[in-house]
Amino acid sequence: MNKKAFTLVELIVVITILAILGTIGFTTYTGYTSEARDSSRLADLSNIKKAIDLYEINNSKLPEITSSFDVYFGANLLFSQGTFGSDTVPTLKGLINEVPKDPVTGDAYSYSLSQDKTEYETGGFLENEKLSYSPISKANAGTTIAQSVLRGNYNGQFIKIISGDNVLAFASPSITTNNQGVNSLQDISNQNLFVYDGFYNLPANFVNSRYSVVGSTTNRFLNTDSIEIYNGTLVDLNQDVNQLRFIENLQNAYRDTDLSGKFIISKLLSKDLNSSETLKDAKIMLNTLVSDKISIK
Repeated sequence: MNKKAFTLVELIVVITILAILGTIGFTTYTGYTSEARDSSRLADLSNIKKAIDLYEINNSKLPEITSSFDVYFGANLLFSQGTFGSDTVPTLKGLINEVPKDPVTGDAYSYSLSQDKTEYETGGFLENEKLSYSPISKANAGTTIAQSVLRGNYNGQFIKIISGDNVLAFASPSITTNNQGVNSLQDISNQNLFVYDGFYNLPANFVNSRYSVVGSTTNRFLNTDSIEIYNGTLVDLNQDVNQLRFIENLQNAYRDTDLSGKFIISKLLSKDLNSSETLKDAKIMLNTLVSDKISIK
């Protein structure tokens, strides 16, 4: 009985089909596993936020950072950044019992505090999000793309410093940076090192992972020459003209940046300085800023 053998062409076709099916299967599997890891990361960040918020309610303060570094504007401390790590978790007994870590890198999540320790951000990244921002530079072409995720109560616009009767305010889209070796807010701005939710730059503690992109995007988050938005007294801040100037300066800090389309910034930029509603909004914002000192009228 004659048995018909496969021809070379038929073998090539079969091998090609099997290779395609294998690639599809591997891609699907990889997609599912990255989605599972991302779900774990989001759950971790949600649990961290809940633990921090409950700790603040119970203790009237925020927990301290693990392995922190500081960021300044001139001589003014603005915020500190480190991790939600081994020095932080023991203070939250009953709220969170072990250090949450990224399922791939094994790193603790980022954790930052404003200088007055009233505002915070925690950060990580997602693997499986579709990115629509600026391309990665050639220097980082071998880096696996990931998207930053930030959680916390930071206002997303400015950092305040109140000393006695004096008030300083500096524009800053986040209190998380991509490089712990850069400690000046101006340099962070000039080198595109801000970490912002949904963009490429990842928190500094992930800098050695294959996912990290260090200042490689072309995104402009802030107008560096407009960072200082207020320097005056609490009394002066009660004047309508200074309240509107505060809003105007804040607008100038973000105008024509890559954040101008993000909700909180676009809402700020849409404010009409000649509108009574804008003045009302300014009073609400500034009352939040100095609520423990005076009442803005």
